Amino acid sequence: MLKLGVNLYEVSTQQLKRSGQFRDLLKKARGRLHAKLALVDRQWVLLGSMNLDPRSARLNTEFGVRVRSFDLTQALLFAYQLDDIEGVYRVVLKPDGQNVQWVGTGDVDNEVLDSEPDSSMLTRLQLLLFSWFVPIDQL
Repeated sequence: MLKLGVNLYEVSTQQLKRSGQFRDLLKKARGRLHAKLALVDRQWVLLGSMNLDPRSARLNTEFGVRVRSFDLTQALLFAYQLDDIEGVYRVVLKPDGQNVQWVGTGDVDNEVLDSEPDSSMLTRLQLLLFSWFVPIDQL
């Protein structure tokens, strides 16, 4: 998707909880954010908990809503202002064109991470182990 020009952002719940802007909204949140929001060609809004993979479409009990509305996409772009919120990372391709990095959007340093924000070595190991048990057609 990144090679096709898609802009991807990832929210760090840990960073947002420390930020004054979203602290009250997220102070009771447990774990990670699970909601997805996609704005497609400034015409479509996709919103829900569903991952865009076969497993979520066929097995999980999650949902997503698609709305075609230029006005709604513009309002959401304005409301979120993703380029200026601490705790939001833009996912970009590294210069090698194969791997990704996370670039902070709202901090002074615009930190660059080579591994997913808020993921420990233990979490990455667990995901690797779980991946051995998920059928390839469900990824």
